[in-house]
Amino acid sequence: MKGHETGNKQEKLDSNSAKNEVDNSELVNISEMNDKQVAEFLKKNAISLKLNEARKIVELIGRNPTITELHIFNIQWSEHSSYKSSKNSLKLLPTTGPTVILGPKEDAGILKLNDEYGIVISHESHNHPSQVVPYEGAATGIGGNVRDVLCMGAKVIGGADPLRFGDPFYDEEDKNKENKNTNKAVANRTKYIASQVINGIATYGNAIGVPVIAGDIYMNSSFNDNCLVNVVHIGLIKNNEIIHSCAPENSIDYDVIVIGKPTDNSGFGGAAFASLILDEKDKENNRGAVQVPDPFLKNVLMRASYKVFEAARKEKVTLGFKDCGAGGIMCATSELGASGDIGIELNLDDFPVSMQNLPPYVIACSETQERFCWISPKSFTKTILDIYNKEFELPNVAEGACAKVIGKVIAEKKYILKFNNKIVCNADIHVITEGIRYNRESKAPEEKKQDKNSEPELIDTADFNSPLLDVLKLPQIASKYTVYEHYDNTVQANTIIRCGEADAGLIAPLPGKKYGVALKVDSNPRYNRVNPYHGAVNAIAEVMRNIAAIGATPIGLTDCLNYGNPEKPEQ
Repeated sequence: MKGHETGNKQEKLDSNSAKNEVDNSELVNISEMNDKQVAEFLKKNAISLKLNEARKIVELIGRNPTITELHIFNIQWSEHSSYKSSKNSLKLLPTTGPTVILGPKEDAGILKLNDEYGIVISHESHNHPSQVVPYEGAATGIGGNVRDVLCMGAKVIGGADPLRFGDPFYDEEDKNKENKNTNKAVANRTKYIASQVINGIATYGNAIGVPVIAGDIYMNSSFNDNCLVNVVHIGLIKNNEIIHSCAPENSIDYDVIVIGKPTDNSGFGGAAFASLILDEKDKENNRGAVQVPDPFLKNVLMRASYKVFEAARKEKVTLGFKDCGAGGIMCATSELGASGDIGIELNLDDFPVSMQNLPPYVIACSETQERFCWISPKSFTKTILDIYNKEFELPNVAEGACAKVIGKVIAEKKYILKFNNKIVCNADIHVITEGIRYNRESKAPEEKKQDKNSEPELIDTADFNSPLLDVLKLPQIASKYTVYEHYDNTVQANTIIRCGEADAGLIAPLPGKKYGVALKVDSNPRYNRVNPYHGAVNAIAEVMRNIAAIGATPIGLTDCLNYGNPEKPEQ
């Protein structure tokens, strides 16, 4: 028995019946543990799976899991990766229409701009990392969202950032000294988080050459302990040149190639961390789940990838391309394989790493930034490697950065990881990626005494100046110029309407052609707190009005829904 309370009674589950036997020293004897022992083991190893989920894994794979497999399922079955509590509801959203080229099933959606071009759009959040380490959290949020657009074969042309922060004010006249000091500390923390988030967005976006053309900011005490940092990016793609984030048809024995930074332990467990309830006392421990950005390397990776796109189109090669986001290379490769209905086999010993003695589950699952995965026919692999390693000289851009073959596509629909000549993961690839589903109980929160939809009492006054000034100085109403001036709004020389100049941003992505692309983000959290249904209706109506106000026609919507704990019915 080596380190994981495991191993010797595994015959009961016939773990060695598969062609590829997993390493017995890695096995975790879930089936022989009682509930308390399982819970203690999961907590000790920072695995946030529920007890029933750990038992379900044993049932689905037909044996006890390895420690690496437990970490894989922990990530892939998290709320962040699997949408296990919301997917059934999300199916109700309209995802098809005359302007939809690709709905929400890959790294980004695509809308029809005209008969030749489409607009790629991705929208996601990086909330927990930005609360814990604001600058890095926001910067890596930009980086991950940009990768999603790039992976569709698109040129990234613009972005937007809806931000939600806590209350930056406190009552200076408060007679209760302790209460005043507490509120002052909270207000100062809010100001720090807001300034660092904005700096992170600006620094990363400016370095990679993508203009921020829209956004909104809302401040309220309900966000004191959990800011929301959502980002949107759009890209331009020819409709017949889309690259998909799945293994191509008939791709058995294709190479799996990783590009970008070498793997370290940064961001390990980031997907599971994003699904947890934040606790201030765990702040220091949570820092390790936040990734480290490198926007200048990303700039080179983007330009090199554009060159690969050109080469692939010239040679008429079909590739698969995916961002290594939450869950790292494991998440990217397992989803590439599952989407193509084939298997993946990787050798962790071939992974570029920047730290020694990393355990296999960290190598596989770490969310080290600035990485992508390609699925390529062997005949085109050298072209990819040469573009990144020689033409764009990745090893000279960042220490250890490179493009390298790390595995292959296999016919058996399995996800297999090898480490030190032993198998540390061998599971059905669809079991890993499809996760589990919950139909959560829901109930309305307790009603307040007053009618939620009642009108406020109006006070007659002869002085309109003071109330007007009170409204104008609110963060929601006040000018956002001090934020916008951080962003390079015109970096690609195609911006027509910049942040703050009108109700929506506008860019002209096709030189010499009379096509503009408008972008706007909107919502009012107070409305949603009073009435979630009508708050959502209002958000849609408002954003469409703002698009129409600059003369544009709305052609598509995207949402990034940020909720509380789904295990609490009232949330």
